[in-house]
Amino acid sequence: MRLVGSQGIELVLDVVGYQFPGITDSLDDANWLRVSGALRHPRGDWHFEDPCLTTHELEHLAEWFEGVANGNANPDDGYFTEPCLHFRLEHEPEAAISLQLAYECAPPWVQGDDRFEGIILVFPLAMNDPHEAARAVRKMLSKFPKRRAGGGAA
Repeated sequence: MRLVGSQGIELVLDVVGYQFPGITDSLDDANWLRVSGALRHPRGDWHFEDPCLTTHELEHLAEWFEGVANGNANPDDGYFTEPCLHFRLEHEPEAAISLQLAYECAPPWVQGDDRFEGIILVFPLAMNDPHEAARAVRKMLSKFPKRRAGGGAA
């Protein structure tokens, strides 16, 4: 998934694998995903890879982007178990998707306790297509589907 903002800000988010590819006896552990993010920012580019989403949360993110596209998203419903990524729909001063990147996903110039809050990036809807974001997230989910205990996709 790719989102762009003003001043050359860009996010490319992808799933690179299951955190525990061999685990099939625990529904929770079987569904943790390793998420990769590559960011361009005026203060410096950075990359992260962190097991910060589950397959269930990835599906929720796709549904949230679909809601944004259709005009019926809960603005603050893009949060997850791990507080590393938090999507939010903003209406003022312009319609936009904001993304808080904290903890392991925060940029390297954010240090110490400031990593708990991280930074917030803004991606105006005028520059981004939430339908396309939803499709990209669904594609990630098709490569790494929800797994059920005992093995196999749910």
